[in-house]
Amino acid sequence: MSRYMSRLAASVVAVALLGVGSASRANTIAVAFGNHIGSTFSYTANLSASGVINPGDGFTIFDFALPTGTSQPAGWSSPAPVLTGSPVATVGGLGALLSPGGDDPTLPNVSFVYSGATPLTGAQALGTFSITTSALFTGADIVVSKDSGSDSPTAFGPVPVAAIAPLPATANMGLVLLGGLGGLGALRRLKNSKTVEA
Repeated sequence: MSRYMSRLAASVVAVALLGVGSASRANTIAVAFGNHIGSTFSYTANLSASGVINPGDGFTIFDFALPTGTSQPAGWSSPAPVLTGSPVATVGGLGALLSPGGDDPTLPNVSFVYSGATPLTGAQALGTFSITTSALFTGADIVVSKDSGSDSPTAFGPVPVAAIAPLPATANMGLVLLGGLGGLGALRRLKNSKTVEA
């Protein structure tokens, strides 16, 4: 099973695990992928009618390779990326949310945290949150969000994230193709040199 499929399975399991938790209040920050233009990945977030976001609430995009900067709406901040866990203080129990597979300790997690002076309540668009990267490839991972109007964190995903390298099989195919083209060029040069000598 490829790493992508393993992480997809982990996302499905995480969402299933959340389904057996408390049903009294559902998580109310919904995060979705917006677009990927050049080196920038954008995401949108919305708050439901029953939502309450206090300072310190927010969401984390897991395993995002080589982030170089972020942009977020006014009243939001992005702490320095961390390799494990989440800087969003209200997101607890991440081990249970992300198992099996879990949080890759070699790839940064990028969080967006509400830092406004007054709580956000009721249905509203929270805006666009963007991450720039120096990575060249695209993979997929999950988003975990938590707000004060919910009993537990919720996982969304998979969503596109920056990835460090393509699948090894893809890279090997490219090397084989380049080697084959080089070999054809050498044969052509050899044939042309023999023609001249005759």
